[in-house]
Order: sequence, then structure tokens, then C-alpha cells
Amino acid sequence: MKSSLSSLIVAALATAIFAAGGCSSKPKVAKNPDDIRQMAKEAYIYGYPLVLMDASKDVGTGVASPSTERSGAKAPINQFAHFRESPDDTFTDVVSPNVDTLYSMAWLDLSKEPQVLSIPDSNKRYFLVPMLDAYTNVFFSPGSRTTGTGEQNYVIVGPSWKGELPKELKRVDAPTNMVWVMARMAYNGKADIKNVQAWQDNLSLRPLSYLGKDYRPPTVEVSPNVDTRTAPAKQVANMSGAAFFSRMAELFKTNPPAAADGDTLRRFAGLGIIPGKTYDPSALSEEGRRALEEGARQGMAEIVAEGRDMNGIEKKDGWAYSRHVGLYGTDYKHRAVIAMFGLGANLDADALYPRATTDANGNPLTGKNNYRIHLTKENLPPVSGFWSLTAYTPHQSLVKNPINRFAINGHDKLKYNADGSLDLYIQNKSPGKAKEANWLPAPKDQFSLIARLYWPKETALNGTWKMPGIEKVSPAPRVGRTALLDQQ
Repeated sequence: MKSSLSSLIVAALATAIFAAGGCSSKPKVAKNPDDIRQMAKEAYIYGYPLVLMDASKDVGTGVASPSTERSGAKAPINQFAHFRESPDDTFTDVVSPNVDTLYSMAWLDLSKEPQVLSIPDSNKRYFLVPMLDAYTNVFFSPGSRTTGTGEQNYVIVGPSWKGELPKELKRVDAPTNMVWVMARMAYNGKADIKNVQAWQDNLSLRPLSYLGKDYRPPTVEVSPNVDTRTAPAKQVANMSGAAFFSRMAELFKTNPPAAADGDTLRRFAGLGIIPGKTYDPSALSEEGRRALEEGARQGMAEIVAEGRDMNGIEKKDGWAYSRHVGLYGTDYKHRAVIAMFGLGANLDADALYPRATTDANGNPLTGKNNYRIHLTKENLPPVSGFWSLTAYTPHQSLVKNPINRFAINGHDKLKYNADGSLDLYIQNKSPGKAKEANWLPAPKDQFSLIARLYWPKETALNGTWKMPGIEKVSPAPRVGRTALLDQQ
């Protein structure tokens, strides 16, 4: 079916929204600057994941044919980009990147027709293929936990498509025409990467119209107007409020908001934002446009502050536990925070991400200190998959370090204590050869940690299990004249 059907869906939604509110389809814009400022802040928080997803799509698809650059593999729309090597500190395309698995990513455009996804047998190796809609909700997540490790074939259908499907394919209905497929498979050390690469080679996407036919993914023309060099989060942060809301409104046309968002969208009509309509800020007065810009900046600041302070999130011993991730309902602020600090997050049942920016005493983590995490034998992370611990810079990128170790993984050759417990060392300088197997390098200044639990067990899901506190062992030793004077 033609993509215009999506516009009809959005138009119908808009009609329903404003009919329910007892107002016309062309509501009057707000006049009071305070009201405009507040609405703009709320609208920015609502739309941030959507606009960030679109910017990420532009960066991730801005190539004529698939590339496998270490700094960020890319591929045209409806084609897989395979990350053949684990990301390193130069990778900036995704915030808080995962170094436990190799990714194969694809951005889908379902506005013209469905896409057929074929997943090869993983030979019992852990894998996961979550699919995110344009608002970052995970609407389907095939993989070891849910569908097993055998060969699987799906047809992914957009919200506007109608037609008959082959019986041998499992239908997956996507809520939006923009879809992010994030296939990932675990590997155990660099020598194992070739096995994952073989699995990647057999992942495939093809339009439904080419099912059963020879299909060669096309080489596409790259628009010179798309910025593929600036990181997506920075692109969004640099947008004016008017540009942000214009882009959000355009995305509404092919990515219908959820029906549950009706009351919220009706409120945004006071800014002139109407699903299915091009946004025109000129309907606001000059003072109103200034208030719009101020509100957008306040929205960005609130997302940053919520993520930094981890407000409303369970905290214990320096760790914060974000739950209800991957499906957000109408919790727009939580959705925006997760998008900013961990775009592409999985469902809780697939992975949990305890995060720490402070030690057990509440002091910020910094490379000026040395830290230890002590895990007793009974308190090792409870998982059916595996676990890892990764350090990040304040910009949520990986930490450059002399041994190119960006995470500690439960599959690594770690040194356990005689009683089965495990000590992990987080610091800027090596703790010494005897402890280096358990060393996670940290930057010189502030940093954060993310623990990842893949396929967590019930004790982790219900909050019974917690990560132990991060213990400050000592300040990092100083070098040079000052250190020598201190020793005299």
C-alpha cells in the first residue's frame, strides 16, 4: 500500500484527539508565554526519543552501500550494517555502546512494503534481535530467551500496509514505519569473533515483493543535505526549538503516535503541533516564539538533569536500577532519559543495566581514586545469559586505555579468590600484574559504570539481588616531584 495510508492514519488520530477534546481540528495557539514555555518543555521531552532516533537513522544509513568501519558500521535503509569488530573509544554513533556482543543493525522503512527478516541458526549461541519503533519501544524481541536459537523467518509489517502474507512467515506488526533492528550475538574473546561473523553473514533482509526471487540490495544515492559526521545526540542538542518541533511533526506523519498519547498531543496543539500537519511556528507571536525556544532548552536540561541525578530510580550502594525499560507507556520523561543515556535499551527481561556514577558513599567516581567491587560467590550476577561491567566517559563513550580493555565480562579469564568470590578493580593505572586480569581501566577524571545482565534471573528482575557497593580503596598514587616530597 502507498505510504499515504500512514498520513491517513495520523490524520484520523488527530481528528479523534481533537474531537475528544471538544475542539476544532485547527485549535488556537496559546498566547501566554508561560503556558507556551511549559508546553514546549513537555513537548520536547515527549519528542526527544523520536527526533534522536531519526537523527541516528540518518547517520547510520548515510552511505551508498554497507560499510564495516570500526568506528561505526553503516548501511542504506533496509540493509544490515555489520559490526565486525567490537567498538572501541573512537565509536560515537551510539551512546553507552555495548562491547559484549557484535551488532548487526538495520534501519527499516516500512512505508512502501513489509520487509522479510531471516535469522540463521545460532548453534545454541546467545543472541538477541530486538526491534524498536520510532519512539524507542521494543515491540518484538526474538532471541535465545524468547524464540530459541534455531532458524527463524519473519515478515515485518508497517502500520499502514494491507495485503496477504505467505503462511510460512510469522507476521510481526510494527507500530511505526521507522524500525530499528539491533541484532547482537555474544562472543568469547577475539578468537571467537569469526564464529559470530559467520552468523552475521547469513542474516538477511529483503522486500516482501522479492520473496522467492533473486535479490541484490541496491546501491543508493546519499543526500548531501544529511549530516552523517556529527553524532546524533549532538545534532539534536544543536537544534533550535522550532527546528526540533518541525522535525517531530514531520515524523508524526509516517510514525503515528500511540493512541494513549491523545491527551498529551491535544495539549501540544497549543503550540500549533498537530499530528499529520507540517509545523509552522509563525502562528506564535514573537514573544511566544522566544518562549518556545526557552521551553525547548528547559526540556533538554530536564532530561540531562534526570539522567545525571537518576531521579525516581531505585538506588542502593551507589548503583541505580532503571526498570520498566524498553516499554514506556506514557512515562515520557523516563523514555527520554533512557534514549539520551542508552539509546536502544532492551526489555528488562532481556537485559538489566545497573548504572553507577558514585561510589558506595555517594562520592562521584573519578580516576583520581582506585576502586574495588567485591562479589561473593553467592552474589555473582544471576543470569541465564552472561554479565559484564563497562566504564564510560562523561560523554557516554568508551574509555581510551593502554590495554584496549573496555569491559570485564563473565566469560573472561578472571581470577577468582579461593572462596569463589571475585574482586574487580576499577582505576586509571594498572593494579599490578597479579590483579590485571580483573582490572577495568578508568579515565583520569570522572566516569560512570554500567553493569549488564543478559537474560537476568528472577532475583535480579524483582530487585532481590543488587550489585555490591563500589569501594574506594585509596587515592590513585601521584607521580613526579609532589609524590616524592610526600614520601620524605
